[in-house]
Amino acid sequence: AVAAQGELAIDNVAPSIFTADSSGQGVPSGWLLRVKSSGQQSYESLAKFDSTAGRFVANQIKRNAGDKLFLVLYGTGIRGASEEDGDAGNGVAESVDVTIGTRAAKVAFAGPAPGFAGLDQLNIEIPDNVSGSTIVITVTVSDGEGHVIRSNSITISLQ
Repeated sequence: AVAAQGELAIDNVAPSIFTADSSGQGVPSGWLLRVKSSGQQSYESLAKFDSTAGRFVANQIKRNAGDKLFLVLYGTGIRGASEEDGDAGNGVAESVDVTIGTRAAKVAFAGPAPGFAGLDQLNIEIPDNVSGSTIVITVTVSDGEGHVIRSNSITISLQ
């Protein structure tokens, strides 16, 4: 017996960024990579659980002079974007645009997260001139067929 019938559209590109509370909104599930001027690298969480509010909130990122800051974000639906520049090292970064606040951000890598089946990773450099308590991050991906698909919006806090 037929239990259900219908059509299902499966797209090559359908970007979605994972969030700390799994709602698809708010603070992303990921890391901040801090690269000091000496080359020393450290990772910091983007979210923390506020037991008073009973929810995840943004961990405020503090910018130090000379540091380069990178977001390492996770999601799905990105790896199917078109690979146009022939550089396998950056994945499909050339097909991904990211805006942090009102500033365009450089996407260093976009593609499969190493060691995880089906998980995509974005490595994004935070522009030097961005700050605020609730900064909206917008990710759009070109599918190579003339369509630009927007992911869910996420937020960070940067001092």
